[in-house]
Amino acid sequence: APVVRVHRDNASDTSVGTVDTQGPTVALCVVDDDGTPVGHGLVEKVAGQRGVACRAGCFCNPGACGHFVGFTPDDLRRFNAELHHSCSD
Repeated sequence: APVVRVHRDNASDTSVGTVDTQGPTVALCVVDDDGTPVGHGLVEKVAGQRGVACRAGCFCNPGACGHFVGFTPDDLRRFNAELHHSCSD
């Protein structure tokens, strides 16, 4: 099973794009065996341990983050209010 979901505006587009159309940034979500998103803190930690620099989390646009990982507005409210989680943890 795929371990990464690349976020794109057109979900039917399976290409990541080119530097001309996408630029150097790829928005993605690392998932475990059953497709559950892995928290950005763990992704950033493991990437750093392996010498890969990344910008992790959804602090720039939590609404878009929630949308891409399939959360409803109620899910986001529950994570923030009850569980004290950010949208990507």
